[in-house]
Amino acid sequence: MTARRTHNTRLWLNAGAVTLGVGAAMVSAAAVASADTGSSSGAHSSASSTSNTSTAKSTTPGKAKSARKVANKPTGPARSTTTAKSSTPASTTSERLTASATSVAESSTTSAASVAALATPTPNKILQDLAEFGHNVYLTVANQVAGTRANLDVLRDDLANVFGISRVTITTPGVYGNPTQNKQYYVGMSNYYAAALSTVAMVYGQLTHTAPDLAGFTTAALNTDSLVYPGNKIYRGADANSYVMWTDSYELLQDKNVRIITRYFFGNEKTKAINTLASGLQDPSMALIAGIKGPVQGQSQDGTKIVVVIGLDTNRNVVTINDPTQADGQGLEMNLDDFVSQWSNQNYNLITAQLADSSSIPRPEPATKLTWSLPAPNEVGKALESAGKNIALLVVHQIEGAQANLGDLANDLSYTFGILDPNIGPPAPENIEYGNYTKNLPYFVYQGNYPTCGIMATAAIIGQLRGGPMPADLGQQILNQATSTPSGYFPNQTIYEPNGGEDGLHWGAVNSDLVKLLNMNGVNADWTRYLKSQGNVAMETMTSALNQNQGVIVQVASNVIWNAYTRKYFNETRRQPGPNGVQTDHFVVVLSVDMTKKVVYLNDSAYRNGQGFPVPLDEFMKAWQYSDYSLITAELQTT
Repeated sequence: MTARRTHNTRLWLNAGAVTLGVGAAMVSAAAVASADTGSSSGAHSSASSTSNTSTAKSTTPGKAKSARKVANKPTGPARSTTTAKSSTPASTTSERLTASATSVAESSTTSAASVAALATPTPNKILQDLAEFGHNVYLTVANQVAGTRANLDVLRDDLANVFGISRVTITTPGVYGNPTQNKQYYVGMSNYYAAALSTVAMVYGQLTHTAPDLAGFTTAALNTDSLVYPGNKIYRGADANSYVMWTDSYELLQDKNVRIITRYFFGNEKTKAINTLASGLQDPSMALIAGIKGPVQGQSQDGTKIVVVIGLDTNRNVVTINDPTQADGQGLEMNLDDFVSQWSNQNYNLITAQLADSSSIPRPEPATKLTWSLPAPNEVGKALESAGKNIALLVVHQIEGAQANLGDLANDLSYTFGILDPNIGPPAPENIEYGNYTKNLPYFVYQGNYPTCGIMATAAIIGQLRGGPMPADLGQQILNQATSTPSGYFPNQTIYEPNGGEDGLHWGAVNSDLVKLLNMNGVNADWTRYLKSQGNVAMETMTSALNQNQGVIVQVASNVIWNAYTRKYFNETRRQPGPNGVQTDHFVVVLSVDMTKKVVYLNDSAYRNGQGFPVPLDEFMKAWQYSDYSLITAELQTT
């Protein structure tokens, strides 16, 4: 199994530190040509310029294409300040080149020889090009080293899996939740096709302390459009032999102003999942849903289902659930190992539900310790039985990693040697497009030199869903909320801590807190992540949401999308991975996906010209995969 990253890691992006420098490439063709031929134009395009834009008016990446064809390559990123007039010293390379060219023009005739003299590269230009080439080669090697390191991490986890060794989080023994009180909110299923409706009815009853209204949820499902099956209702009746999909049932809860957060845990994250379950059960304002596969009344085989978890007793190793699919499902006690076995079949799918107006200040988490766990003697045989399959997976993962590295190497070499395939511009009317680029494009907020990409993405989605002109101060409004609202993840901290929190490490915002901000502003939101092998499922979910005019926020590895963009469209200097390799560090808004051109269009708050930021589809999927395809979909709450 691949190494899994903690999903609530604070994501941030300091635009001043890592700005693309695309703005530096967006000088007008006339200004660049003038500077290159010795004109006295005031525009400066040298690498030492401190401006992130060469003109007072900002342009989109699409508009920069023609200028970039003429402009010289900048040798480094520009700082993200905006000035209408450059204060570059007169000794810059650009001015020396201008002075040199002017001198030649004044002292030479218009003969072929003088033209040749003007076209001859100066020593400084040769050195600049060599330095650029060397830098590109260095980054090519650095990317391959980073890829090899990532492969070794995967190899470590795969070998641990082969021999049954895992890292486990041990939860302190205790009693979590209140099954005696919450088992009263039970209602059995009318039929297995609609079992999910019984579960969400129980959840809503528990949250509101009212009797579960299964009839009300059934009526709503019969009249609400399905998110999973566009063109159909969530429930089409028992005679239709159509199941109520879990995702759709959560939509019904959100329509009642319930905040939903979805999590999955993979492979050796079993103990982490148990600890998260125990933590959630400590919060009386929260109801917990688990996806499991187990016995179903009237069926000879186990079936998949969602149940309400109302208690965990790690002293007795007992889990208590309200299971609508079983006749004795009210307050049903299960052995912890049996429950975990059924839960693992659904990748430890855990859904937390809270009323949108409830506090998200978490209770103290159970004390835990992290340790390496060797297989028990009775598990050794099982490990050996599956060793062949696990070794095969190990080999497959290494081949996949090698293929990815070779693909990156090909792209890097193409970039280094100047082999490009420009393909930029908004989707054409005849293209196959999911979402609406033109409609969503105006809802953009620039984050400036602050790690607020998640906050600005949230503001953009709120503006997008409300419609109308984008309020100029909406970003500041949402930032004010984030700095004054308690975090639902970090105790005793706000959603956004300008100084990084008490320990100075918690820059930016986490997924669950972004969902909370959306809820506070009249927007329902789902947060989901997927298995490494579920990229197609994640893409289908995202494009379906886009087609239903929902807002979409994803987490990506910023250097992957920026490298892909600059490599393909502008031949800009590459971004090398940080000291910890490629990391998920950035939130962006997805505007649309053009399947004809294989391009994903983003609103990226990290730099001023981030509206309509185009990223090749395959590179977008790579960048997205680093976050386990973390996806927030959002829509306005219904009254």
